[in-house]
Amino acid sequence: MLVETITCSPTASYPYHIAAKRYSAHHGGCITEWWYDERDKDLTLIFLHSTSFPKEIWEPTIEGLLQGRDRWKTRIREAYAIDCPNHGVAAVLNDGLLDNCAGMANRHEIFLLTGPTHSTPVDFSKRNLIGIGHSLGGVSAILMQAMRSPIKFMSVILVEPMLDARPGNDYEQLRTRLVRSAYKRKDVWSNREEAAAYFRNTVRWHPRIHDIFIKYGLRDHPTHAHEVSPFDGVTLACTRDQEALMYRDKDGATAPVQDLNAICSQVPVHVIFGENPDYLPRTVQDRLTDPKSGRRFASMTRIPNTGHLVSDMSICSVTR
Repeated sequence: MLVETITCSPTASYPYHIAAKRYSAHHGGCITEWWYDERDKDLTLIFLHSTSFPKEIWEPTIEGLLQGRDRWKTRIREAYAIDCPNHGVAAVLNDGLLDNCAGMANRHEIFLLTGPTHSTPVDFSKRNLIGIGHSLGGVSAILMQAMRSPIKFMSVILVEPMLDARPGNDYEQLRTRLVRSAYKRKDVWSNREEAAAYFRNTVRWHPRIHDIFIKYGLRDHPTHAHEVSPFDGVTLACTRDQEALMYRDKDGATAPVQDLNAICSQVPVHVIFGENPDYLPRTVQDRLTDPKSGRRFASMTRIPNTGHLVSDMSICSVTR
């Protein structure tokens, strides 16, 4: 798998840095741009991450899909993963710029409209795009599809989307729990080794996810650059305040459902849940997928032995 890092500088219309990565299967040791014909039906996958995780959290999934790309009925051309401006590498680039969290859908649209111009130019409006979003990344995928933009997905895959078809105490209780857990989260360690030991002992992640989070979900502590008594430790790339801010949008889980209703009638929308409703209550999931609502999903899948933090997603069948 070939990986290319891409950044976009702030503009008058969007005053934040955008950080993204482009993933492509090896073909003669270079990105496979040279053999691609825009008339081909190969897919370009756009991955949107969840709150508090960096874009690289999708890399095991992307790697698995690209390794099997020749087996699918429609081949996967390449994939892109984009950081939210207050997450991962983007959070470091946007030091001092982040007041309130920039709109998640906006940064995706800006990136796809602008394209990675510093390397091989890409016109995403001519691509067969599949939007894949986990948790709040799924909300972002819905909001972006609803925008008046030449960039459109031909299909959308929502993984444990933070959506609720109508206000309810069950979701409000979840929101309160998430905000409180964000503020209570440990966020400073003396070094990455200490942080790695802490996460190994406190969360049950696949070893690859552990390594990815330690590398990209943490950053040098901002005070490491102080001239007097610098602190050389590490901290969360997405701060506790920024994480809590992502959960606090009063209508953030319900308002996008109106857009989802329209999108379901326009393109195939697939929804994936973990079998264990450890975050999203089953009542919330059932309200979203209720056939009486008029929403028609192209497919609904529950992955056994997983919960909200799904780390091994079998989405190949719904991208064909």
